[in-house]
Amino acid sequence: MAAGVPVIATEVGGLPEQIEHLESGVLVEPENPSALADWIVRLHQDPDLRERLASTAARRVEHFTVDRQGAVLHEAYLAALNLRHGPPPVRRRTLEAV
Repeated sequence: MAAGVPVIATEVGGLPEQIEHLESGVLVEPENPSALADWIVRLHQDPDLRERLASTAARRVEHFTVDRQGAVLHEAYLAALNLRHGPPPVRRRTLEAV
């Protein structure tokens, strides 16, 4: 996606979160090599679709940077900890600390 080429991937793991079928790439069923081959041929034969998918994907990939994913993961861990242990206690600042 970041390289500006259309992506064809299987619908497994987190890929459907990153790739919207026929918007920012193509998703095919897992373990279906004929569907994968069909889409490779179709994209090869359809430059307009290929360019549209690549352009949308290049814009969408900005949402999946390492920094952004790290921040999202950090928030998820904090939420999980808060569910299990409650929010952290509020600490008062003393005048000596200022």
